[in-house]
Amino acid sequence: MQSPRGQAAPVPTLLVMATMESIPTPASFAWCHWHEGPSGTAELIRIIEQGSGPGAALYACAPCREQRRLVPDWQA
Repeated sequence: MQSPRGQAAPVPTLLVMATMESIPTPASFAWCHWHEGPSGTAELIRIIEQGSGPGAALYACAPCREQRRLVPDWQA
């Protein structure tokens, strides 16, 4: 955008801030390995290491963590 004098017109700060605030925060979802379903509250609980091949990571949602008293292995 240019002004009548050929200079670039300043972008209103309020417009830029409103644009940045309108961007939604992405939601994170993971699979709960205890109730075997998707969850928006799942957290890493257990890391399974294997001598050969890839390891595994097990996640639990908030209700499963509370009901089963699950805590991450490294915090137990």
